[in-house]
Amino acid sequence: MKLKLFVKNETTGCGNATSIAFTLFTIFAIQFGISISATASPPAGYVLVWSDEFNQGVGKAPKATNWTYDLGNNGGWGNSELETYVNDVDHAHIVADSNATDGEALQISATDDNGGVGTAGRYTSARLRSQGLIQPMYGYIEARIKLPYGNGIWPAFWMLGGDINSVGWPACGESDILENLGNRSWWGRIHATAHGRNKSGKARQVYKIYDLPNGQYFHTRYHLFQELWRKNSITYYVDGNLVGTVSPSSNGGNPWHLNQPMFFLLNIAVGGPGSWPGPPNSSTTFPQTMLVDYVRVYQIATTATSNRLPQSNRPGRPRRLDQARRGAKRKQSPGGSTVILRRLRSSRRA
Repeated sequence: MKLKLFVKNETTGCGNATSIAFTLFTIFAIQFGISISATASPPAGYVLVWSDEFNQGVGKAPKATNWTYDLGNNGGWGNSELETYVNDVDHAHIVADSNATDGEALQISATDDNGGVGTAGRYTSARLRSQGLIQPMYGYIEARIKLPYGNGIWPAFWMLGGDINSVGWPACGESDILENLGNRSWWGRIHATAHGRNKSGKARQVYKIYDLPNGQYFHTRYHLFQELWRKNSITYYVDGNLVGTVSPSSNGGNPWHLNQPMFFLLNIAVGGPGSWPGPPNSSTTFPQTMLVDYVRVYQIATTATSNRLPQSNRPGRPRRLDQARRGAKRKQSPGGSTVILRRLRSSRRA
C-alpha cells in the first residue's frame, strides 16, 4: 500500500495539531506497513533548470550526457575503501520500480564477486559523476533516494568543486548532501557535510547530523535529500526538515571553497579495515543497491536563464514534480547538531 501525504507545517510555538497528527499517522503507518512518500517544495521563486529523472527505459545505462564514471580502486580513495569501481550496466542501470514517481529509477549496485568478506579487491560498485557535464553554481538541489544498508556499506550523494583537477582536494571544496553508514546504528541517521581546508592548508569539515523520527530507516523507503545553496551559505534538509546550515562563520574563519560550480557524485563505497564504517562482516548481504528516483536542480527564476548548465540539459518543462505546497515552513531536525572537526575523518578524494 502506498500513500502520499502532503503536510504544510505552520509553527505556532508549542507544537500544533498538524504536527501531532502527522506524528501519530507516521507511527500508525510504520506499524501497519504503509509507505509514506515524503514530499517538499523548492523555495518560492525557484524554477527547475535541470533534472535527470532516470526514466529512459529499463536496463539502460545512465545518460552519457549527464554522467561519467570514476574507475578502479585508486588506493582506497584515501579512505581505506575496498571496492573497485566499474562502468558496466550490471552496477548502474535503470530498473522498474513501482515506488519511483514515474515507475523507473537508477539502481547502483555493490557486489561481492568472490564471496569473501572483508577482502580488498573483491567488491565491485559504481561511482557516477557529472564532472564537465552538469556543474551548477547555487540553487536548490533535491534527490529522491532509497539507501542500501549493512556493515561496511557507505552510500553518498555529494558534490565536488569543478576546479579539482587544477587545485586538488580539499581546496576544490566538497558538499556532502547525504552520507550514510550501513551499520545498524546508522540505519536512521545521515551526515551532511561541508569540506574544505583550514588556514594552514589541511583538510577541515563541518557537518550536521540528522536522525529520522519514530524509529524509521533510510533503507525501507525513499527519502528526499536537499540542499539550498547560496553564496556563502548551504542549508541541508531531509524530507523538507531542516538538518542545518553551514557558512564561513560556522567554518571558524577558515577558507570557504563552495562559491563555484560543482559537480554531482552518486556512489556506494565499501569500507575496509581502518575506514569510517569498517569492513563488511558476516551479517552484510550482497548485492546492496541504492535506488535514485531523480536528481533535480532549481534556481531563482530571474537568474535561471544565465545558469551555467549546458543549454542542451535544460528542460523546457519539468516532466514531473512533487505536488507539495510552496512556502511550507521547515521543521528543525529532531536530532540535529553541529560538530566542527579540525582533522579530516572522511574525504572520499577524487
